[in-house]
Amino acid sequence: QMVAPRSLIELLEYFCERWVRRHLPQMQAYLLSPHLRGATLAPIVCCVSGFVDNLGEHSFRTVCRAANAVGETARAFHTEPPRPALLSRRWWPYYEHRIQEIERLWHEELPKSNPAAAQRLKTALCASTRAGTAVDFGEPGARTAYVLHRLRSRAMFLTQLLLDSRTAHVRTQLLSRKALRIISIGGGPGFDAAGFHLFADFFGANVAITNEIFDLESGWAAVGQSLEGILARTSSYAKTTMRFCQGNLLTDIPICTAPEFVDLFVFSWVLTEASAGLYETGFQPLRVLFSHATLGVVFAFLDCTDRLWPAVLDAARAEGTFEAILVNNSHKTSMILQRVSAVCPVRAKQEAEMLQHCKAHASAHDSWQSKVCTNVPIQQEDTDVLPECDAEFMLHID
Repeated sequence: QMVAPRSLIELLEYFCERWVRRHLPQMQAYLLSPHLRGATLAPIVCCVSGFVDNLGEHSFRTVCRAANAVGETARAFHTEPPRPALLSRRWWPYYEHRIQEIERLWHEELPKSNPAAAQRLKTALCASTRAGTAVDFGEPGARTAYVLHRLRSRAMFLTQLLLDSRTAHVRTQLLSRKALRIISIGGGPGFDAAGFHLFADFFGANVAITNEIFDLESGWAAVGQSLEGILARTSSYAKTTMRFCQGNLLTDIPICTAPEFVDLFVFSWVLTEASAGLYETGFQPLRVLFSHATLGVVFAFLDCTDRLWPAVLDAARAEGTFEAILVNNSHKTSMILQRVSAVCPVRAKQEAEMLQHCKAHASAHDSWQSKVCTNVPIQQEDTDVLPECDAEFMLHID
């Protein structure tokens, strides 16, 4: 009561700033300790940095809100793994900010978009999902439209999968390594590379990532090089090196050299396009990769439909012991496989429950496909058990 409110706020800010600046080195030392393996540094330091920045705004409400964010984040990251709800609250604003920055910079470097070619590409992609055949991405203007329209949604699919509480152990294993070799099959533009780079930055992982993209379309090479430069200019912790190789999953077996030295395989919507060929070969292109995988290697499957997962899992287990984690998000079910010495009983039970839905979708798709081939009219009930993305295509086929 003896000082003006303004002076009281300034006094509080002064002591807050002194406390933060005094204890920040100790906080950093603790967060970099072997116990935390450095994987949880960035979210807390980001909160503390924001708190220090807000001290100059002379807003008591802002300072208190920032202080609460620092405390909440520090408490949550004191034990591993962090609470999923808190992770999401911290991750999504960070992701939105960073992905918008990448989109803006990418837009400046890519060729001009061609709306007509983009529409033709969209039609071809829908047909590909039904027929299980590859799509031509040869038009540069269509590629640009594809990148700018889908960057935000596609780059988050892999990160959504790794943010789930069921995959926390996989996330920790990957981000605690000093170097990662990632093979992105069908990863064309580099959506998965961008998403994983931001993910590593968010967790403060000082990891050197080599992301090798294998795709049918050679035009993606220049797009990937552009992305590498953007990530290098905007990165906080992680370092990503992009490499592009023109390759065909069905004919180039194995798709990459030295598959036994890969840490993470990512299949970006490519299995749906190649499904006809995969069934014809008994999933041989995947079985070769599964057979070469060493303990701890991770396979992430991000296709738009889950009808292939039972067959993919059978192919994997024909070559070794693999643990499956199926996560439903963004109206689709993604799957992670990891080579292990033994499958966890709890995860085995969760897997069995999720696979029942996948098998129902696969059966419904086979039924629909047989009726299309014999010109039998398609009824609404034929699509009721299909995933949303599949059912939409089935009901609007000419």
